[in-house]
Amino acid sequence: MREIFIEVTVVCITSFSLIAIPVIGYTAESAEHLKNVSRSDLQTNKNMKVMELVGSLELFSAGDVVIEGDYAYIADGDKRLISVDVSDPENPVFLDSLGEYGSENGVALDVSGDYAFVATEADGILMAGISDPSNLAIEGRYIYAYAKDIEVVGDYAYVADQDYGLKIVNISNVSMPVETGSVATDGPFGLVIEGNLAYCADNDGGLCIVNIVPPDSPTIEGECHPFHNMRRIGFHNNHIYSDFDYSLDIINVSDPLSPSSLGAYPVNCRAIAIYDDYAYIAMGYMGQGIVVLDLADPSSPVVVDSITIGYPTLGIAVDEEYVYVAASEMLFIYSKPIEYICGDSNSDEVVNVSDAVWIVNYVFIGGDPPYPLESGDTNCDDFCNISDAVWIVNYVFVGGNKPCDTDGDQDPDC
Repeated sequence: MREIFIEVTVVCITSFSLIAIPVIGYTAESAEHLKNVSRSDLQTNKNMKVMELVGSLELFSAGDVVIEGDYAYIADGDKRLISVDVSDPENPVFLDSLGEYGSENGVALDVSGDYAFVATEADGILMAGISDPSNLAIEGRYIYAYAKDIEVVGDYAYVADQDYGLKIVNISNVSMPVETGSVATDGPFGLVIEGNLAYCADNDGGLCIVNIVPPDSPTIEGECHPFHNMRRIGFHNNHIYSDFDYSLDIINVSDPLSPSSLGAYPVNCRAIAIYDDYAYIAMGYMGQGIVVLDLADPSSPVVVDSITIGYPTLGIAVDEEYVYVAASEMLFIYSKPIEYICGDSNSDEVVNVSDAVWIVNYVFIGGDPPYPLESGDTNCDDFCNISDAVWIVNYVFVGGNKPCDTDGDQDPDC
């Protein structure tokens, strides 16, 4: 193809002005390049913004955490249940606790509607009203279980009873909870409900899968015994992820009658929260930190981020923007790790001149910043300014280096 050398001026049209960016060396080959500037062309240009500490709050003996709107509810070994306002994640505010009472200690919880349901081990389940998070109130108790974990779905609470197995409790009237069904297993420490099935991490017994319909006569569907000491548990895309000792056990449950182990990933795991395709793992007393795994390939998880906290990380919850960690006497709030494409400043998964326009609007007229801001730092100088817009224009129109690829080796450098 005959090369045609042209000088081009790209005009970026903002809301209030025209910004002219000169581009030297536009060629006929560049026209061919323009057809292929897409997500597939940028796979090697992916990057990850790591977790950063946003806020923290001193607590008492935090063991588990659930996020409901602007509030964090924490199962606490000393105060049983604590409520925290997290509407401003940089400045979480303690609201209330149920205080100390005998041997009751909060180890796990779930929230449904106006109530929090707290597993207190030997003292069973505590039901607390949370309609006013600043004024927690005990509404009922279910004492017939050594409760290690709980999940609430509709009118039923599913309780991991370490001494017996799975218990199903009707909590339509929280002041008078009634056991409707149960099934003996090897003593679950954790559970998760998906559809008509309860997946129980049965400590020494491995994984036990229970059909919970109808609730008055649950039955065991399948079991898997690849390892022992399974405790906390998560479900994602027909796979179970559960801790056993110092590893994360991965089990394919696409056929509940015949679950099969895919092996174990070597990571300390005390608690697990799954959001999108990522597992957020609290590493407990041994690891005292957080690990984030990409679960796109269940047989081969990939670490995308990790952080050491210096406190036992015992519970973890995730929402759209933040990671909340119950770490003994502390609550920590971190920004989530964010996967992004270098140069994709408007987050449409394509890098083109509209990303240059986005940066120009941000720099000159106070438009929205790139999200995350790092996606707009296309020349790796730790700033997002007009030079980054120029980099994108040169990439798009004259085949310059990809965004963030300062040395031309096709890999992001920042």
